[in-house]
Amino acid sequence: HQLVDFVIAISQAADNALLTAGVSPEKIRLIYSSIDCDWFKPDGGTWPAEFRQELGLPNDAPLVGSAAVLSPRKGLEYLLAAAPLILEAYPEVRFLICGDGPQRPALEQQAKLLGLADRVFFLGEQKDIRPLLASLAVFVLPSIAEGLGVAALEAMAMGKSVVASKVGGLREVVEDGRTGFLVEPQRPQALAEAINRLLREPALQQQMGQQARLRVEEHFSRET
Repeated sequence: HQLVDFVIAISQAADNALLTAGVSPEKIRLIYSSIDCDWFKPDGGTWPAEFRQELGLPNDAPLVGSAAVLSPRKGLEYLLAAAPLILEAYPEVRFLICGDGPQRPALEQQAKLLGLADRVFFLGEQKDIRPLLASLAVFVLPSIAEGLGVAALEAMAMGKSVVASKVGGLREVVEDGRTGFLVEPQRPQALAEAINRLLREPALQQQMGQQARLRVEEHFSRET
């Protein structure tokens, strides 16, 4: 890094990692990744109905979803492991996993083995993720490691409450108990409890979603 004038860290967690790697502090600048808050914004109401119809999802089924590269680092197997505990309390829930990657066959196999084939939908890459986000009751990012967690920011910008792992930059993105819940990584039970709480309390879900939008506007918008 001798030839480099400055290194931009996208989170405090990334800043710490750079320091640990031996980059000198005076070369590091913290600039958070940003979200286009005009593109990602709470939906007026047309997307969810169309999205459900397209996928053949019942209108009254709460949707819990994630969007990520399907790789082990994203911890999606823990969301699948939490699914039976969520379905026990809320049998109508459907799980949506958006994205593609090397772990997809293993995750599909896990869903089958758990008897979730008709409850978990693998959507692959989506050109426009907004209809999916607009339709969710809860957005989940169960990562094992995360530089920042832009997918969580996109969901928050659309007014969604988030349940995420207490790792890396996600601890800076999600205000635990205010814009969503942070849980210990690799803990399906903890994930299920946080998701179930939001499903049980729609008013809390909505309130956290509104706070989430405000947080993104204030700290993570392009303008900022």
